Amino acid sequence: MYTLLLSDVNPLEVHEVMPLSLAGAEKLIGIEDDRDEDVVTKVICLSCGALHDKDPGASEATLCRRKPFAATQTPCQGVLYQMAHQKLQPASTCRYIRLQCYIAKLVGDPILREYLLASHNYTRDPSKGAVCVWDGACWPPSQPDLEGRKHLLLVFSLAMDGYGPFRGHFGRRASCAGLYLCCLNLPAQHRYMLENAHVFTVLPKEQSLVVTDVLNLLKKDFDEFSETFQCGDVFMTVKLLLVQSDTPARRKLTGMLGQRATLGCEQCTVASVPIPGSNARCFPGVGEPRTHRQTLVDSRRLEEMKDTVTITHFTKVRAKYGVRPSPLQHVIDNIIHGVPVEPVHCLFLGATRAEFRLAAERWTPAERAEFAVSLLEQDKTTPHADRIGAMFLLRPSKKTGSSWSSEMKAVDFKSLLFNYIPACWPNQDKHFENLMRLRCIAKLVYTVPLRAADINSMEPVVERHQKGFIDLYGEEKVTINIHMLRHIAQGLRDFGTGMAISGWWVERINGLLKQFPNSGRGTVHNETLRRHRKYVALSRFKELSEGWSDQTVSQ
Repeated sequence: MYTLLLSDVNPLEVHEVMPLSLAGAEKLIGIEDDRDEDVVTKVICLSCGALHDKDPGASEATLCRRKPFAATQTPCQGVLYQMAHQKLQPASTCRYIRLQCYIAKLVGDPILREYLLASHNYTRDPSKGAVCVWDGACWPPSQPDLEGRKHLLLVFSLAMDGYGPFRGHFGRRASCAGLYLCCLNLPAQHRYMLENAHVFTVLPKEQSLVVTDVLNLLKKDFDEFSETFQCGDVFMTVKLLLVQSDTPARRKLTGMLGQRATLGCEQCTVASVPIPGSNARCFPGVGEPRTHRQTLVDSRRLEEMKDTVTITHFTKVRAKYGVRPSPLQHVIDNIIHGVPVEPVHCLFLGATRAEFRLAAERWTPAERAEFAVSLLEQDKTTPHADRIGAMFLLRPSKKTGSSWSSEMKAVDFKSLLFNYIPACWPNQDKHFENLMRLRCIAKLVYTVPLRAADINSMEPVVERHQKGFIDLYGEEKVTINIHMLRHIAQGLRDFGTGMAISGWWVERINGLLKQFPNSGRGTVHNETLRRHRKYVALSRFKELSEGWSDQTVSQ
């Protein structure tokens, strides 16, 4: 049985001399990247993106030997090492922080430790409705005591999202993708705090092969804690419960095919229809629900034939099954129910944006001006009204082709749907009525407490909205986000409330990580990960120190 000692976390002592910068904090607290056992460095192939262990005896002739299809392909032969500053160095590296570091941080902090034990004693009351993820049907039951000691099940959620650190200054030259873990045993007010989440790794780009290799590392860490381990006077077990990401990242993680595939929905087997004159596809109707068992069977078949068939044949079979092998399929108990529809991207950035744009295109110039003026005349205390009205009047950029909707964030569409469409819409026509159905769905998603009757009442509203959308705009406008509204109710039943499956906290972490790199030179993703570790250590240092200024942490 694995034993995790509290001494694995170095306690932060209060020093007389406070660090005045991140560099001073690094020396004082002792954060060391390559020499830290919790930080593992991998070498990235510049051609295929595969991860390799560091080789002490490497040379410039050391090349990548990865063969995705062993029977038909030659090795990648990508560059792994090159000379820089008269020294042989890896061409590109990727660092990740082991899961052991996050668990030790949780159980080593006295306050967080009490919160973890409190989740063990939580009693679900269905009559009062769901108020957090602990009330969901997928939340595992409390474990019995062993030998007079508590048995605590640590439950985590996984998220991945991409971002551009220098967008607005250098375009999208440096693109990164982060994998984040969050402990669901913590109360909601502490669970999504930036210093309590875990940045597992920051990748230089979202290549499928890189993500697969990183997920293998994550699976290895979860397998290490799959059996009961001891920490002090508490027995613990670790489990990954759900994935909170937008649609493209969710499919990369779970092995589902993209939205341009024939079976592009990860929840059901609806067959998408190609749109004439476009490479996009629409998703009218709904298919049979997918099952976890059948997904694993199809994935296992593809994994077995990968080394014996050609790429063309493998692609055809993969399109038939609608799935590809992924290490995460063997970590989550149910790869279908454990990957709910994420409301922030599906409901606001997806459905609200698409339907509002389609309705606004049918306005006359007078109606368009009336709506924009009504937005600008809103009370100054209302959020985002003047900014949305100003962006709505912008013409598409001749240089980039971006329109007003591409500059709006999820919180802008949320304010638009909840506040400004009911107050500023020029006339209450059929387009307005269908948007009000979408608003009703969004209100029910974020209702707290959420009762079973509320979820049951949502499904007829979704059906009326889908029918009204097709009648107004046609089946070819039913994008994947419009279709995924049919599956939101199942996610609420499994995980209690809309906030439990939302990705607001992921966007907050992205906003924080964007601020860390101060130049476009070097490995931006590794610099981001290093500075984030310092930020978390400074946050804990600030809690233990008196007279610590917020300005120091911002530095």
